Amino acid sequence: MRNICLTFIALAFALSLSAQKKADYVTTRNGSPYAISGVDFYMENSGKLPSGKILLVNSGRKNITLSHIESNLNIQKEVELICEVRGEKAYYYGSWINDDLLYIFMSTIDKEKNTKTLWVQEFNGETLKSNGEAKELVKTNFGEHSKGNSGGFEIQLNKNYDNLLIVELLPYEKNAPESFIMHVYNTDFDELWSREITLDSRDKDVSLQSYEIDNLGNVFLIYKDYSDLKYGYYVESYSNQGQDIGQYKVDINGLHITDMSFYAKDGKCNVAGFYSEKKNIATGAFYARLNSLTGEIEASSSNKFSIEFLTEDLSDAKSKKVQKKSDKGKDVGLTQNYIYDLLDLKNGSQALIGEQFYTKTVTTTTTSNGVTTTTTTTHYYHMSIFVINIDNEGNITWSLKIPKYQHTTNQDYFSGFAYMVIGSDMYFIYNDHINNLIPGNKKIYPAPLITKNGITTIAHVNADGELERNILLKYSDTKKIAVPMQSFIISDNELLLFLQKGKKRMNTVVTIENN
Repeated sequence: MRNICLTFIALAFALSLSAQKKADYVTTRNGSPYAISGVDFYMENSGKLPSGKILLVNSGRKNITLSHIESNLNIQKEVELICEVRGEKAYYYGSWINDDLLYIFMSTIDKEKNTKTLWVQEFNGETLKSNGEAKELVKTNFGEHSKGNSGGFEIQLNKNYDNLLIVELLPYEKNAPESFIMHVYNTDFDELWSREITLDSRDKDVSLQSYEIDNLGNVFLIYKDYSDLKYGYYVESYSNQGQDIGQYKVDINGLHITDMSFYAKDGKCNVAGFYSEKKNIATGAFYARLNSLTGEIEASSSNKFSIEFLTEDLSDAKSKKVQKKSDKGKDVGLTQNYIYDLLDLKNGSQALIGEQFYTKTVTTTTTSNGVTTTTTTTHYYHMSIFVINIDNEGNITWSLKIPKYQHTTNQDYFSGFAYMVIGSDMYFIYNDHINNLIPGNKKIYPAPLITKNGITTIAHVNADGELERNILLKYSDTKKIAVPMQSFIISDNELLLFLQKGKKRMNTVVTIENN
């Protein structure tokens, strides 16, 4: 018996050592820890300049901070800008880094004329100095409406940075259809076309989900209509300088669509998501490709989730419950899932990615010495990542889960995941427990963050759906925790990751060598 126990311990130790292996395709470089203040907590944008410096953009309540990270990954230069346009107070709306240029978007309000204006100002990314006065892009008149209902702007660059979409949000009118104006610009900020859009149903019946501009300057809207006669998801396309309009209902054999994502490219809108057969749980995935130029639905497919996929990250006991439920003809599927993105891969396929995410709020009341105290705690759960692959013919070819378990209270700053696409390979970075990398282990351990078992994992999923997980960083080495959801892709194969603990932060660059 003693020999058997010793053999078991040796095997467990060997598996534990293999789990501690770092990937040979990835390297990390760390800067020195530095102190941060409250306004530095979230970075707004980052990009790599031609000189090799990394430019950071951070927005506070009143000011914008521009910083350079040098080759040693330490911050060497900072410039603080007052958020104003031509001497008038302005509000930060975002930024875009293009080669060695930085564009900052700001808005101003003229209370006397009841107007709100969106501006863009160009800066030299190397010197961090302005290249001239701000340029006016869009001016909206909010009339007699209050400041809180004065409209606004939303800005979106297409994924290839060929065109810019500015959505001018008009003031809300009670019991009236939702209206807004789309403005399309080139990268020199010359307006190419604009069009006012009014959704068919009244505001309570329609929910605008998303919009996107493609590389040809076409715009696609996705909205959900809740009215009895038109219930479902719809795609509207605006091509030929906004003159040609197409409307398509996303109908996959009458299935009830629960959630979806999309991207636009070459005049085509690719949509994918989850469907439900009976209840509000995702029992399968779907895909459709719409051609706005011809009005055709070029491809569509749906695929019910297999028991193997649904139970991939479950214990044996929970897996048996799911199997038993399925055998009785009851619905089984995914619940409380959040779709992050629909990725365009180099081999012509797409990948739908996301994670199981939910929150719970617990209120407790205690009485001591006649004094009653009520405490409310919000629990955040970021669970397994899912990846669903669709080939270039529109067929759903494989799906997998990347097991993880992240539970925090009252904040989820260190949860979630970062991701990169290189060619047709996908990489996911997230905080984890080292035991989750032991081969054959079915139990998923909660990410401990600040113990010796706390690691940051990098998961590699190749074009065939094969998963490899390795250690990227160890808390025992860095004494800092990765912040995956505050990371930035700064080149084709580099990601800027922040490590943090308390008011100390460290810059880390993750470099992936894809073979």
